Amino acid sequence: MASKDGGGSANNNPHPLQLHAQIDALFRNSEWPDILHFLQRGYEKCTFEGRAEIQLRLRRLLHECVFTGSKNQAAWEEALVRPLVAEASALREGNTWSSVLTFAATLETQHLLAAVSHGFALAVRAPVVWEGHDVSFQEKHFNGLNRRGWCRALALLPCLVRARSLRLSSFRDSNLQLFAASTLQRASREFCSQVVVLPYSFCKEHCGEHIDLPSPRHLGAQRRTDARKKGGGLLLGTGPLQWDEENSRSFAVRLEVLSPGERLDIGVTAQAPFAHFASEATGRRRPQVAFAEDLLSSWVVESSGLLVGSHAGLRIRDERWNARSLCAGDLVRLTVMMNGELHLSVNGDSVAMWRAQIPCRIPIFPVVDLFEGAPQIRLEPLNFDGK
Repeated sequence: MASKDGGGSANNNPHPLQLHAQIDALFRNSEWPDILHFLQRGYEKCTFEGRAEIQLRLRRLLHECVFTGSKNQAAWEEALVRPLVAEASALREGNTWSSVLTFAATLETQHLLAAVSHGFALAVRAPVVWEGHDVSFQEKHFNGLNRRGWCRALALLPCLVRARSLRLSSFRDSNLQLFAASTLQRASREFCSQVVVLPYSFCKEHCGEHIDLPSPRHLGAQRRTDARKKGGGLLLGTGPLQWDEENSRSFAVRLEVLSPGERLDIGVTAQAPFAHFASEATGRRRPQVAFAEDLLSSWVVESSGLLVGSHAGLRIRDERWNARSLCAGDLVRLTVMMNGELHLSVNGDSVAMWRAQIPCRIPIFPVVDLFEGAPQIRLEPLNFDGK
């Protein structure tokens, strides 16, 4: 009776704590080949859901081993030097689904199609699918980068060798964005060196209510013609400006459409786009920022040559700057020097300078305000040829 009521069932269905005790005993008393054998047996008896969980955990373990085991790097290189046959076949060209997906490849399809079809999930990783595409990475694609040194974005890079460009959208976590940007630059040189990596672009999530960003790269911007009131034309850069060989940081905008008399403001801010619209503490949205001069931690040159912003003692004027004199086709470049000075040039000729005292150790993001009319501009990051 005891065997029927309790003893037999206890042996057939041991308590989870007993299983944990057996695992500890296994690692104390068994060699590694035996442990792998038990792992294989358990894997084969698991449901498909259980197998997927095991695969996910093992993948994370391998990434952590490579990330933290610098002394054993040569061993991992030898172990992983040959790609899996299945992976190689997944990247082959000529796949039927690859041809279908070339017109609609996005990072989200790459993530979600596995739930629809395993063939879809494999085909979307073929380089031909991404040929000519402009790929935008979001913050969630870099989850785990700080912990494991690897993430979904980096895992996809070998498939993007035929993409046209890579860019980062605006992150809530500005520290993660800085780390992700530098990591993406280094990783792309190794995995897809022919693909252009944009250091920054215009932020789609946080821009003026009258702004359109028609291109997938978010480099071109235009103020809608139906905007009747001034304001609502704010544009912010997604990433911080990079230092150049002359120890300065700069960005440029090409004025593609600008009617006579139309003006714009231009400057930089020390806050990422998200920080201007929400409180980091509460996550609540701040009131709509209508003009560039309302931004936090900013240095903005108004069309009249007056430098304004959120820092005390800023209101400095350089009479040489007059945005009304700008014409369509002009290239306006803003440069921040190591000593904190802010310079503006037009078509390569220096026009005006302000002693803005911008700290050299803080990140700064591009700011452009198309506050009137219907101008169209194009952002030109440093060392970007626009192709």
